[in-house]
Amino acid sequence: MAGLYKKYALCLLIFLMMVTASSSCFFETEAPQEKEKKITDRYTDVSDADWFADAVEHACGLRLMTGTSENTFEPKAGMTRAMFVQALYMMSGQIPDEPSSGLPFKDVSSADPYYDAVNWAYKRHIMSGSTENLFQPSSVMTREQAVQLFYRYSGEPPAGSGNLSGFADKDAVESWARKAYVWAVKEGLISGTLVDGKMYLNPRKDLKRGEAAVLLTDFYSYTIQNETVEDMGLPYEKPIQKSSIPNGIRIPVLMYHEISDEVHGSLDYLFVRTDSMRSQLKWLKDNGYETIVFPDLVNLSKYKKPVMLTLDDGYTGNYTNLFPLLKEFNMKATIFVVTDEIGDPYKMTEEQIRELSDSGLVSIQSHTKSHKKLSTLTDLQLIEECRESKLALRRITGVSPCAMSYPEGRYHSGTISIVEDYYDFGILDRHGPWVTSQKTMYYIPRTVIPRSFTLQQFAAAVRR
Repeated sequence: MAGLYKKYALCLLIFLMMVTASSSCFFETEAPQEKEKKITDRYTDVSDADWFADAVEHACGLRLMTGTSENTFEPKAGMTRAMFVQALYMMSGQIPDEPSSGLPFKDVSSADPYYDAVNWAYKRHIMSGSTENLFQPSSVMTREQAVQLFYRYSGEPPAGSGNLSGFADKDAVESWARKAYVWAVKEGLISGTLVDGKMYLNPRKDLKRGEAAVLLTDFYSYTIQNETVEDMGLPYEKPIQKSSIPNGIRIPVLMYHEISDEVHGSLDYLFVRTDSMRSQLKWLKDNGYETIVFPDLVNLSKYKKPVMLTLDDGYTGNYTNLFPLLKEFNMKATIFVVTDEIGDPYKMTEEQIRELSDSGLVSIQSHTKSHKKLSTLTDLQLIEECRESKLALRRITGVSPCAMSYPEGRYHSGTISIVEDYYDFGILDRHGPWVTSQKTMYYIPRTVIPRSFTLQQFAAAVRR
């Protein structure tokens, strides 16, 4: 009998081992990770093996360049003057000047898609015409013309004591471009091409679009590492005097995402019903709370019971469902927008964002450029996320954002020092309420308000 039990026990053990070994087959719950789709996947003439492929991806992601059609980039085609000036304009933040009546070019009209770029570059003495009266937008750029424009864009800094003696074709550089080339070589923007053991600049060679993508993205990286916020061309705005914000004031900073009865996607807790939102706003008003936005913090003493309504990601329901409620109760809210996602499905358009900002009830702030986890990024990538988002929102709303919400609340030790260069406040995603302190301006905690909350739970969360 004992032998029979041992036999059964052995069989049971073998069975359990088989189940354990194959448990992933029965209990796999995570969907396989999809390969991240790249912008350049749509272009049939750019492959991952091309030396310029990464640069094309980066240039298109920054909107410095676009394809020549839906499915082609034409990397071997010439980079025209119109294309290049448009790229520099986009790099600057594309904040247009007032229409100019002084453009002397007969071949550039206000109907041209590159008109604002030409006007911007001409006013700043970055780019002039090919002749006194012609801009020649379709003419192909040469390499030395591109280097000269980079030099002018950078303010024509001193070239120092550098020279071009290491290049076999140094005498081919035109006299008007020599300072620019010395500067570009010294700064590492131009390295030349090695042929038969000699380095060549090829200054008069036509600039191809694939090569232009490399030059533009390298110059962009150089620029954002060497500029300050004051260099970004933003109109002067009085900075927020954070030192005047009193310490020790308790502020519930409530965190929402979408206000919608319908749910799209798997994270249903993010979708607060419209009726629930209305009840919550009414409760706040009935209980004496006053909604504020970040610029109001300098006048915090005016508010007896301040509260902040914040919403992440820029969902369409913020405009269609929340905005009417804000007008009904005369309340304010802050919406953190991911600028690369503007106009995507379920996300607000530029026109909707502009209307919200113009209303005076909604403060539009940054949720980064692309919603990447900041803790995973290099310093250069962090600068790009901060800079491009700030410029895009300033262009859309006319107001420079002063606060950034960290995607998923993630950051590392180096994140804050970079965010500080661009924003006055940094926002987390939990652990509220916030008790004001000069030490927590970049670690502002929030209280999450999920779809499931009853009004009683909401009230308890606000009072906590």
